[in-house]
Amino acid sequence: MNRTTNHQALMALVALIEAIGHVQDQPTQIKLRRAAYLHAIIEAILAERVDALPEIYSVAK
Repeated sequence: MNRTTNHQALMALVALIEAIGHVQDQPTQIKLRRAAYLHAIIEAILAERVDALPEIYSVAK
């Protein structure tokens, strides 16, 4: 995966999350957030910017 493809996937996920707003189906929300989180990590790695790695926090308990 290159940066362009990863960025497109991340933007698609962000658009989807914003479009559907608050979903009652919590497992779906968690999956979408995890996917976006993963793409943010991939972007930081591909850009070789360790300082851009997202903070670690629990998406779901």
